[in-house]
Amino acid sequence: KRTFRQSLRTDNEKRQIQKRVAIVGAGPSGLVACKEMLEAGHDVICLERNKGIGGCWAADSKIAYDGLYQTTSSYFSAFSDFPPPDGEIKYWRGDEYRQYLDQYAARYKLLEHIQFQCSVLNVEECVENDGSKYWKLEYVDAEGNVNHCVADNLIMAVGAFQPENKKLPDLKGYTGKVVHSADYVNNKEFAGKRVLVIGVGESSADVTTDISEVAKSTTVWSRRPFMIAPRYPNKTLFTKDFSESDALVTGRDSKNNMIYKAADFLESATTHRIGGLLPLYLFAILRRGMIGFGGIGLMGKGLKQMSVWATLGMGNGTTKLMGDQSLVVTKSSRMSQACSEGKMDVVVSKTAEFFGTDVVFPDSILRNMEEFEKPQSLIFKDIDVIVCCTGFKPVPMKGLEHIDLDVRSWYKNCFVPGYDDRLAFLGYARPHQGGLVAVSEMLARYCALLARGDRKLPKNYAELAKVEGGLSDAYFSQAHQTQQLVDYPSFMASLAKLVGCEPDMPSPFNFSLFARYWTFADWPVWYRQRGPGANPEALKQLMSTCRFQDHMCPEYAMMLVAEILFLFPFLPLYRIYSVLEPLIAIGEEDVLHPGWMYFRRKIDLLHSTA
Repeated sequence: KRTFRQSLRTDNEKRQIQKRVAIVGAGPSGLVACKEMLEAGHDVICLERNKGIGGCWAADSKIAYDGLYQTTSSYFSAFSDFPPPDGEIKYWRGDEYRQYLDQYAARYKLLEHIQFQCSVLNVEECVENDGSKYWKLEYVDAEGNVNHCVADNLIMAVGAFQPENKKLPDLKGYTGKVVHSADYVNNKEFAGKRVLVIGVGESSADVTTDISEVAKSTTVWSRRPFMIAPRYPNKTLFTKDFSESDALVTGRDSKNNMIYKAADFLESATTHRIGGLLPLYLFAILRRGMIGFGGIGLMGKGLKQMSVWATLGMGNGTTKLMGDQSLVVTKSSRMSQACSEGKMDVVVSKTAEFFGTDVVFPDSILRNMEEFEKPQSLIFKDIDVIVCCTGFKPVPMKGLEHIDLDVRSWYKNCFVPGYDDRLAFLGYARPHQGGLVAVSEMLARYCALLARGDRKLPKNYAELAKVEGGLSDAYFSQAHQTQQLVDYPSFMASLAKLVGCEPDMPSPFNFSLFARYWTFADWPVWYRQRGPGANPEALKQLMSTCRFQDHMCPEYAMMLVAEILFLFPFLPLYRIYSVLEPLIAIGEEDVLHPGWMYFRRKIDLLHSTA
């Protein structure tokens, strides 16, 4: 087995190598880390326990299930320098995304650096005689042999979704069958059964909707109020009888029109640059306006349910003013559409009690569309199966047990204080909107530059991590279970400054490109325009297939006009506040400080410490 101390490179090649890098995991985050490290001239080995690449998207993954679709478009899910080969914007199925990853690995010749069916047993930090530190990894290969390799830098790219780390709730008293969504493949085994699903995340939206097609009854339980957002907001709001489930499969709306416009995809509404210039409360007003329109319920299926759930999910006071920003939003309307068709019950209750196969929700505040003024007790009898869509708990690898697993204590959810750039975690920054892979790629680019000495971590990076972590705790105040959450536009902007790849604003005289820059999604490809690893041809390639006049739609344009009208009166107030802000006394406990919601740009709120 090849190790770093047995490299067969020539003397000239050895002089170009900066570091020995070990990467654990060959999912999307591990692949892009491998590619970026190789391009920076480092010597790389990647250890993957599955038979192929892809991580939770791999063909032999225990997490992927039939009918799995992404919640960001192919333009967003693609790596920044490798746009979708067919130029088409759509939501990829799991197998389509696997095919894309295979093409990416082949394009950059990554497979020769990956050892498959290798399980890491232990990670140990060692010290050389001269005081320098390195990592020693012990792993078992496909033949069962124990091997070792050493590295200067270690990148953990295993992510938070590991099947052996399933988080299961306390179901004391229940005597029926219990499964975790990690073990779900398809709905066949649930035909004719009474099923309770716990959780309302994106996997739950898929699992519950599919199960409801064949089960005798389907009940969904959430412990707290929640919000959902449709993958195709404009189609859902303005096309009568639109079905997201059908659109994912056919690529067409209820009028049989092809869905191909970038403006029709959720990411355009949530990550475009104009929105980042608004203060948060104005940004939220527009989102609440969309929710209110949904309450009319005359168009896409499930809009009334979506509106009721969102109003309850936003809460009161500050969180209501923040709109959808303070909690995790499920990016799928499939569940609300199935509920509107009477295929499932949705219950919000803090607790549940189990008696054999019966379940009682003693403090229910919602059932389907009905909100209760006072908590009520609801009972569902003869539940055959409980499916737990309750996520995964972080479990440290042996040798790294001492590391604080609160990712908000890590700089940029990646760098653990005390280890500088010698230890990095990828896949632990989950955007509130936008794609995880895009964030992992930017972090991988930064890691490669750090390892080569082209960049340095801020000297006070541990302190900066603490500040950003406190801001995120206050901002995402209703998302206590999701510590990985970041604000995508702000997070990407901060990483772009660290890498040195902030995109230049196109000239207004090139109106089509200028308009796309401001109004379409903050796709990863924009960050290849300039800077280290620049690939402007990738941007040109994507833009050639996504012309402004072809990909804009009237409904989305209306929202943009409203945002611009909101923005102009705000600009002079922002200038005044930016002068007065340093003079305002800020208490230590007031992490988000006075005026943060009303007079600061949304993009400057969370991750601008870099």
